[in-house]
Amino acid sequence: MPARLPISYRALAIGFALSVLCGLLIPYLDHYVQGTFVGGQHLPPGAIFVLLLLVLVVNPLLRVLSRRLPLNRAELVLIYAMLLVSTLIPGHGSEAVFIPVSVSPFYYANPANGWERLFHHHVPTWFRPQAESAVIGFYESLSPGTPIPWGQWVVPLLAWTVMLLAMYALATFLSVLLYPQWANYEKLTFPLVALPMEMSDNPGTPFASRHFWGNPLMWVGFTVAVLLGAGKGLGFYYPQFASFRLEYQSLHVYFREEPLASISWTPMVIYPLVIAVSVLLRTEISGSLVFFYWLTKIERVIASAFGYRQSGLTIAGYPLWLGGQPWGGYVAYTGMGLWVARRHLASAWRQLRGREEPSGDQPLSYRLCLIGGAASLGVGTAWLVAGGMSMWSAALTMLCYAMIIVILSKVVAEAGLLFVQQSITPDQMLNYFFGTNTVGARSLTVGMFFDRAFGTDLRATVMPSFVQGLRIADEAKLSKRWMVIAFWVAILGSLPTTYWCTLRVFYRYGGVNCDPWFGTWSGNSGWYPLAAWLTDPRPANASLLLSTAVGAGLVWAVSVLRQRYLWFSLHPVGFVMMQTYPMHMMWLSILIAWVLKVTILRYGGPKGLKTTLPMFLGIAFGDIFMMGFWLIVAGITGKHRLFLLPG
Repeated sequence: MPARLPISYRALAIGFALSVLCGLLIPYLDHYVQGTFVGGQHLPPGAIFVLLLLVLVVNPLLRVLSRRLPLNRAELVLIYAMLLVSTLIPGHGSEAVFIPVSVSPFYYANPANGWERLFHHHVPTWFRPQAESAVIGFYESLSPGTPIPWGQWVVPLLAWTVMLLAMYALATFLSVLLYPQWANYEKLTFPLVALPMEMSDNPGTPFASRHFWGNPLMWVGFTVAVLLGAGKGLGFYYPQFASFRLEYQSLHVYFREEPLASISWTPMVIYPLVIAVSVLLRTEISGSLVFFYWLTKIERVIASAFGYRQSGLTIAGYPLWLGGQPWGGYVAYTGMGLWVARRHLASAWRQLRGREEPSGDQPLSYRLCLIGGAASLGVGTAWLVAGGMSMWSAALTMLCYAMIIVILSKVVAEAGLLFVQQSITPDQMLNYFFGTNTVGARSLTVGMFFDRAFGTDLRATVMPSFVQGLRIADEAKLSKRWMVIAFWVAILGSLPTTYWCTLRVFYRYGGVNCDPWFGTWSGNSGWYPLAAWLTDPRPANASLLLSTAVGAGLVWAVSVLRQRYLWFSLHPVGFVMMQTYPMHMMWLSILIAWVLKVTILRYGGPKGLKTTLPMFLGIAFGDIFMMGFWLIVAGITGKHRLFLLPG
């Protein structure tokens, strides 16, 4: 086993300080300034921007003082890995969304929707602040001079933090347990690690090498991205400014009549960063993502042609006969993943029973991972039961959550998607698979709080960042044990300041003036369905059950065909992501990347791809640079909602 470099305490301290700063700044930037999310994706613009400043600004200044002071590569990537975590915790789509979720059903309740009558009495008192003034002030802001009601938030914050830390612990143990299987045996490529590793290479004299900073093609790509980003920003601030269009009307506006109108919302947006990252993917991955996305569209058109019109219940906007397929795909994808990892998991089981010693390369023993993972699930289950869920529904909710974060983490490691989501949530699964009365009103209510806070918008959940951090430790020859410690240093640095800044932003500006998803729709998009379930209880949905079985069968068939026939290039990762918001927003950019890569390989071969790779990394770097630039401009001008990545 190769020697591992020790962790620099200086880098750990810098990472901690930056994590504290993330908690202080990002809630303001994401929720009030409302520009491109600093940490709402798994190649966080905030983390890349800080790495840029460390390499090109901080290190040269330190070198002036002493040649021994500049940060080396190991220190730079450790700081970046900590920022992978600490930029996500305060941001959009993170677990901190529980703050507005805990109050939104009380602020938006009215006689017309009947929420107070239907489910308020099922909500535990420790879920939320009790004073009506604390709820109203959160959304409508406080009068000048009125103090923030911190006392009202002590119990809810402590209560929700217990669940939050249990899930962070679960993510840690699962990451350590599964990373060796994914990295060493399944050979996943971790595309999102490429840019920070290239940026941190040769930090002492970055421009002396033609590898990244000194490569002319990188600067060509950088210039292209900067010009595109500048054009979009100028067009936003000065509408009369003509620039190259990156956004086009949704395809569905061109098809007014059935059956083609059934393709529904199909946005066409070009994201240079998504193109650049997707070029790093294997063509079978990028091609499958686009193929399966369009397969669902074609299925809707065929159904419409035979007279079926979508009505009634939906999942992620898809009818249940179609929306259940990804859930079956999740189950099959997980089952096949466990089968492929059976030898690795058997080794972990032997360690648990004391029949095998841990290897020196393990950051935590597999014995600790299995016991710790089970304990984390137990704490989460007990928390939900204390809130009012039945034991069986709480346990099933936590198992579903664990399955979802594992799948999404593997998708990030394999497909390099900047952000990921699933199309069905644990509470939807309980209601549609078992029936409203079987689950019970109280369990569905508490489960919906869990859904809206932790199980719906998983674009920035932390487990994919943990797995990427372990990959960075491998590539930089760092101690993975200390990398895990660094994750928790980042969590403990950013979480308290996230709470403080989030509450200050909302009580100062008012939730109705902040980002509508975080402040309003993150909760309300669950309370309306919950009210409908409780008003009109339904049995288990046969259409969804059949759809789930079909989805599981299709994923199994795709996997078997891949193993038996070399020419079969479809990949199941495309199926599990096909109906998600990320694919809606990124399908066109991924398609462009697939065409570019196929063309380069056709006419230039692997050598041509290697030669052009710095240009694509430059496009990614330049696009992120412009995100930081326009965020600064937005903070100065006060004009909000310029997004260079999906919002």
